[in-house]
Amino acid sequence: MRPPVEIPKRRPWKRELLGWIRHLSYAAVFFYFFTAFGFQSFEVQGVSMEPLLRDGERIFVSRFAYRFGLPQRGDVVVFWYPPAPLKTLVKRIIGVPGDRVSLREGKLFLNGHQIPEKFLDRSRRGTDNFTAVTVPVGYYFVLGDNRMASEDSRHWAFVPELYIVGKVVYRFWPLEALGLIGHETLAGEKKAPAASGRSIP
Repeated sequence: MRPPVEIPKRRPWKRELLGWIRHLSYAAVFFYFFTAFGFQSFEVQGVSMEPLLRDGERIFVSRFAYRFGLPQRGDVVVFWYPPAPLKTLVKRIIGVPGDRVSLREGKLFLNGHQIPEKFLDRSRRGTDNFTAVTVPVGYYFVLGDNRMASEDSRHWAFVPELYIVGKVVYRFWPLEALGLIGHETLAGEKKAPAASGRSIP
């Protein structure tokens, strides 16, 4: 009778390698699916949207999100940088056409009402004062969530609607942070008049 054959145990590093291969395969499938259905990938550069988005993370942006509707307050979007349109930025829409936007000691006011931005990290809100401006038709007012380290509409005014690439919908890198990107509703503000400067349907 032959002695029982001892089956060697799988080494931990092999199990870890298989796990990484599986995760990379999932990421590849997601990447193909999203790009095939009108999504575009971008790399987050800088810390202006922390803690929601961090430097070096990779995201998918829906290029068709606004084909049948307009951008809304609270949407996180990628757009062409107005002073240098070959560069893209990612920020949060704060004011839509017709809104009157101001900051008082870091607190946001829309149409004369203070808006509780519960999604902000207080340590990143800052204490800026910004004189009230009215968002013109066809433009949007954007801010970074990390107000103390963001170059946004406080510095170069408004973003033309046609400069908006799309809405941020999904983070696919790093793998441990895979998931949908949540968008906040800026509740409590007075309804601004609907307006758009679109020149295309």
